[in-house]
Amino acid sequence: MSTRPWTTAVAIFAKTPGLTPAKTRLAAGVGPAIAESFYLRALEITEQVACAAAATDPGLTPYWAVAEQEAVGRECWSGLPQLWQGDGDLGSRLAHVYDTLLARHDAVLLIGSDSPLLVPGHLLQARAVLRGNDREFVMGRALDGGFYLFGGKVPLTQTVWTTVSYSGADTAEQLLANLEPTGRVGLLTPLPDVDTLEALLGLPAYVADSGDLLPVQRTLLEWIRRLAPR
Repeated sequence: MSTRPWTTAVAIFAKTPGLTPAKTRLAAGVGPAIAESFYLRALEITEQVACAAAATDPGLTPYWAVAEQEAVGRECWSGLPQLWQGDGDLGSRLAHVYDTLLARHDAVLLIGSDSPLLVPGHLLQARAVLRGNDREFVMGRALDGGFYLFGGKVPLTQTVWTTVSYSGADTAEQLLANLEPTGRVGLLTPLPDVDTLEALLGLPAYVADSGDLLPVQRTLLEWIRRLAPR
């Protein structure tokens, strides 16, 4: 008798270039052209990382979670299945995507494109945490106090998401506190994310060993090194 595979969705939250401004804080430091170039590179990296993880473990299914309803189905997102993030603030949109994909899969991972040092191993480790019996959730903290990955396998109330103050120094702590009554959280290795010029220029120095990075990630690091003032 065959056993139904245990599947995990990976939702990549993304804004459509040309429709919604992205990396506005970064643009304030480097200008809109360089910020957009970084964002396009980061989107490519995140897609390749998710696809590489799915090639290793077919139980992972990547999706684009697109910010704009009218952009779903556009050519730029054609590489992966897509869904709309929904209306409202970030908490409401996280809740919508999580609930939608948990109805289709056994677990859901939510990521953005702000952490270009994310590698396939992080996604595979997160899936492994959720497949075990001792953790209902998994989180990868970002060094600025937020999180670069969140995953779960049980339903959550809207309040868990919407009572968190996002983009703050204690965002991850707030979400962890909200999760405490519902289940236990496994933690991944923290990673830097890129929202400011300082974070962008500091990214190459953070990488001690690039052995796990994809070629497109090494190319990004070289691009950043060329941006740094001499």
